[in-house]
Amino acid sequence: MQILLTVSLSLFGLLFLSLFAYLLFGKYRWKGEATEHHAQLLAERKQHAVPARAVLIGRGRPEGGLFNRQANVDLHLRIMREGQEPYEAVTSWLVDLKALSRLQIKAELAVRVDTEDPRAVYPDEPWARIPLEE
Repeated sequence: MQILLTVSLSLFGLLFLSLFAYLLFGKYRWKGEATEHHAQLLAERKQHAVPARAVLIGRGRPEGGLFNRQANVDLHLRIMREGQEPYEAVTSWLVDLKALSRLQIKAELAVRVDTEDPRAVYPDEPWARIPLEE
């Protein structure tokens, strides 16, 4: 009787773990497809972007970074494009942890600005990128 109970519990546990794994990997597969689609849209938008300079006028506290060696940082930038008045924009970047020290107030950053949406500001620095998930 004890053996039957042990086998039943083992089968139930195996079934539960299989279902959990299916749901977990199914979620990640869907998330990967959504991320891939978002990356494609982002690449298309970056084609319309033009180089500009930005001055960092404020930033949030870096978040994350333990496993992927990048932190998500909210940035408040003053954008300066040739032939246009400076304006302010807010964005979030994923920044390499080793490069966080570059994000000091008044730091000048290379950016690309979407010509169709000037508030869309992309990093033009090798140590930063736009997060694929918003």
